Amino acid sequence: MTRRTINLVALLAGTFFALLVGEPVAAQSPDALKVELAVPPVLLTSGPEAGNWEYIFDLVGDGTGSRLDKWWLSGFDMSLIVNHVPGDPLSMQQKWDHNAANQPDPWHRASYGSYSDDGVNWLLDGHPGEILNTWHAPWEYSGDGGSFTAPQFISAGAITGDGVTTPYDMQFQSQINNGNPLSGLLATLRVVHPNAPGTIQYRAHTFLGDYNGDVIGPGSLTLSCDVGDVNCDGSVDIGNDILVAFTNFTGPGSFGKMRSQGDVHGPTAASVDPDGHDGDVDVSDILTIFGAFTGPPSDEDGGLGAPAEAGDPSIPDLIYDAVTGEVTLDPDGSSIIGYSLQNATSSFVPANHTPILAGVTTALTSQLEEAALAPGSGSIGFVFPTGLDLAGLQSLLTVNQVSRSLGAPLVPFDLVVVGGTPVPEPATYAMAVLGLLGLGLRGWRRCCR
Repeated sequence: MTRRTINLVALLAGTFFALLVGEPVAAQSPDALKVELAVPPVLLTSGPEAGNWEYIFDLVGDGTGSRLDKWWLSGFDMSLIVNHVPGDPLSMQQKWDHNAANQPDPWHRASYGSYSDDGVNWLLDGHPGEILNTWHAPWEYSGDGGSFTAPQFISAGAITGDGVTTPYDMQFQSQINNGNPLSGLLATLRVVHPNAPGTIQYRAHTFLGDYNGDVIGPGSLTLSCDVGDVNCDGSVDIGNDILVAFTNFTGPGSFGKMRSQGDVHGPTAASVDPDGHDGDVDVSDILTIFGAFTGPPSDEDGGLGAPAEAGDPSIPDLIYDAVTGEVTLDPDGSSIIGYSLQNATSSFVPANHTPILAGVTTALTSQLEEAALAPGSGSIGFVFPTGLDLAGLQSLLTVNQVSRSLGAPLVPFDLVVVGGTPVPEPATYAMAVLGLLGLGLRGWRRCCR
């Protein structure tokens, strides 16, 4: 066989092998595909997700990895994720990629947190759980145009474990794979979680290799709370624990409630887990809190804003007698199952307190509180200082809140001031003092000159 014939056979063999495998296997960069944070983690302080951490994960490529099949996040408790698909705690949809930015079909849109239909702005489609992508513009996402966009994560991410029992727990499967190298920003995922930042893992799988590494994400919590302690402050009291559970009452079921909302009891036992237990706030939770009741520390006070004036028939009234200091709690057109009254100057008279609810009671110079499962009303005794007008009563009460029924939001009492004569103005006091001094001086002159 001549050299030319050998070369021809080698060329034909190489061509056949290339057709067989589809493309040559190239050496892969160790970080050809990786997950990194778009922005540092943020502790949310407002809205329905307040008190949780927001993590924004980006999947990026350096151009050497191709044929992306799927990618995962793992190493943290997936069961505590706050922003899963509404009604489905096992999937995620607040994610974005090239397909979301380029006119996805209507049936694709339900799986995205937001999408763009003009190539300029992210626009919402009205699906439950959607949220605007404020971290990246639509044109930042890499991928192929047309109907066969790659990557294309048109299904909600599947949560398959808790980070311990399953090696890869949140999986995103690419629906389209065209085998082209992937470079730049490929996808973004938003995760809201109660745990503070720690180290978690990622993995990306392609037909040419796997990539994995660490990234900052929801860490593990080792804290524990006392049984029944909703806000984990070391005491089980009315204002911070019982009334919070009353407000968030759901009854049994799956509602995604957390410890801070009153979820302190699971199906069989009370929990010391600061992240909650079974997702609801039911009678088992409230009875657990009642059973663990300690009352607040002796120097605890609060400040939830100024109380409202009287006038709403659906809100219970606090009727204050300025002459005697007696306080009467009237359900008005509603009911009373709990209340919390606090002041910052230790001005209450706890020895005069008369409970009106058959439950738990706190009576301190700084706090008067009760809570029970059955409503009650009436006089709670001569517990306030005398001589206050409405403005003085409002100034006295740093906390003024009433629970009307399980699941109803806490509201301030309507305030009513009755009885007594008007409190003299300072100028009136001054004139009276001057008058007395004048009488005394006149008597001295009469007897001593």
